[in-house]
Amino acid sequence: MKGYFNTFYNAEQYFIKAEKIRIEAQGNKLPNSALDNYQKVIEKARIVIENNPEFKFRKNALLLIGQSYYYKNELQDAITTFSMIRDDFPDDYMDYEFWSAMIKWKQGKVQPAINELKALAIKDLDLNTKAKIYNAIAEIYVDQEMVYENDQLENFHPAWEQVLWTVSYTHLRA
Repeated sequence: MKGYFNTFYNAEQYFIKAEKIRIEAQGNKLPNSALDNYQKVIEKARIVIENNPEFKFRKNALLLIGQSYYYKNELQDAITTFSMIRDDFPDDYMDYEFWSAMIKWKQGKVQPAINELKALAIKDLDLNTKAKIYNAIAEIYVDQEMVYENDQLENFHPAWEQVLWTVSYTHLRA
């Protein structure tokens, strides 16, 4: 069992490295070093899941795999992995719904992605999760060069409405 924890720990460490590189790339093409680290995440986490299906952190391992596929732009594999999370952990809908919406965005289905994120944001979630959702919506708005309209996101927390308005206004002035 200890070997599985070490392998899972290694997968987490590769993910942290990949995320650091991805964030430093600031939206530019993902460097090969990040892609390599995401691939190592997938390989390590798969070893754990395949060799120990009852692994205590199975959901976390699947989440690392799904996110790695997402950031590698291997969206069909990401969908398959997030569907496994939905099927294996039906009471924990948030990760599946969030990442499904993010995949829709990457597939060019911008408005459905925003709608799904908005629907998720009004659920009874902790503040960190809500912030993650609002941040994702803001990222979509910036990526798509969309202008925020006050009546579009009526359920947004007032602080995030201000963030989106500021992002839209700043983008228009650039």
